[in-house]
Amino acid sequence: MPKASNARLGFWYRKRSPPPLTSQQRRRIQLALRTLDARRDRASYQTIARHLFGAEAVSREHWKTSSLKAQITRLSAHGTHLTTKGYRFLLLGKGPTGRSKPRK
Repeated sequence: MPKASNARLGFWYRKRSPPPLTSQQRRRIQLALRTLDARRDRASYQTIARHLFGAEAVSREHWKTSSLKAQITRLSAHGTHLTTKGYRFLLLGKGPTGRSKPRK
C-alpha cells in the first residue's frame, strides 16, 4: 500500500476523543433521565421531586411557586432533549447541549 493512502487512513484513526463530562453534567443527565422515566410512568412533578430531593425539601416551599418544581420541569425538558437528539451530541464529543466548547 502506498504511503499516501496510509497517511489518509491514519487521519481517520486519529480523531480526538470527546472531552469527559464533568461530574455536574453527569449528575444532571442522570436526574434528567430519571425524571423522564418517572414522567413516562405518569408520576407527577411533585412525586418526582420527593423521590429525587426528599419530602422535607419539597415541603419547605409552596409547591405552586417552588424552585424545585421549576427544576423538575427543566429536567424533564432536558431528558426529552437527550432522548430525541441530545445523545447524538454526546456521541459526537459535544456537550449535552450541543456546544463543543463551554460558554465563557
